[in-house]
Amino acid sequence: MATATAPAELSTTLMMTRRFEATPQRVFEAWLDPVQVAQWMGPRGFRADVKQLDARTGGAYAITMHMSDGSSVHVSGIYKEISRHTRLVFTW
Repeated sequence: MATATAPAELSTTLMMTRRFEATPQRVFEAWLDPVQVAQWMGPRGFRADVKQLDARTGGAYAITMHMSDGSSVHVSGIYKEISRHTRLVFTW
């Protein structure tokens, strides 16, 4: 049985728009400050361990999310564009 391999860079794009009762600065910091990311990343019951967060265009992030059953999920990516307080583009 043959298995398919995903290309290194997929053309799929997810664009999310949300409104929060917070300033753009505060929301941006929640995404780019490792301490804050660890507090909210992942669903309830997960614990996020921010291994790397280099918040600049071309910088990388790496986060391990630990589930209550003892398993872990690792996510990482590269920041493609950071326009402070207006736009954040990154790979996942």
